[in-house]
Amino acid sequence: SWGSTDSGFIFAKSGAATKVYLNSAGDSYFTGGQLGIGTASPQELLDVNTVWTGLNVDNTAAIFGNDVGTTQSRDTWIKMRASASTTDYTWAFGTNQSGEFRFNYLGTRATSPTGGTNLLKIGNTGYAEFAGNVGIGGTAANTSLYAKQTDASEWVAQFIHTGATTYGVSIDTTANAGVYNLACYTHTGTGFFVKTDGDVGIGTTSIDEKLQVEEGNIKIEGGTNSSTVGLIIAHGGQTGNTTNLVLNSSASRGHLYT
Repeated sequence: SWGSTDSGFIFAKSGAATKVYLNSAGDSYFTGGQLGIGTASPQELLDVNTVWTGLNVDNTAAIFGNDVGTTQSRDTWIKMRASASTTDYTWAFGTNQSGEFRFNYLGTRATSPTGGTNLLKIGNTGYAEFAGNVGIGGTAANTSLYAKQTDASEWVAQFIHTGATTYGVSIDTTANAGVYNLACYTHTGTGFFVKTDGDVGIGTTSIDEKLQVEEGNIKIEGGTNSSTVGLIIAHGGQTGNTTNLVLNSSASRGHLYT
């Protein structure tokens, strides 16, 4: 059955609660099963089915947001509510007036989208910014970026620069007076380390010199080029300063030979 009031129409099963209420002057609602738009067989509470097929066609299922404002800026947000027992875990995603797409954690469903914590934003030029740690292939518990690879035949990561003036990977720790700038561990243990003062250690983390190699040999080959010098020890300081090659073998023997 159906009826009408001054504010709209009411659709209800005879003798039962109202299932559809359309109110032109206030709230409207639908409580009778699943709603299909473009389909007579909805699979979820709301099922929007587009009718266009093919590639590179305008197959927009829905539009959310306001028209372009002439006197004010406008945001568009969608809330995703979730809960465990009595605890809210509500999120919101949407676009803001600067053109960024954002994911904000709200916690309580009563919190407004702009009152939540922004954890991810994607700019309209393609940049992305995360507020917390990022895990790829695993959970980033203690590091800003954590990447895990389980395929033995693949690298964990690759950095490729195709620009005309090519730079490699930049690691900047000038704002932190910590111990290490770079650390590479091998399957046998200690690998390669660069301290924040520029000292390099191979096979050791107890680095006392600019280059320190622990329990291993250093091999320098000149190759087939006759002008290549295998090892150069030079001093670029003031005149009169000396450069020494020191054999410090402690209780063992030290040799320099050809």
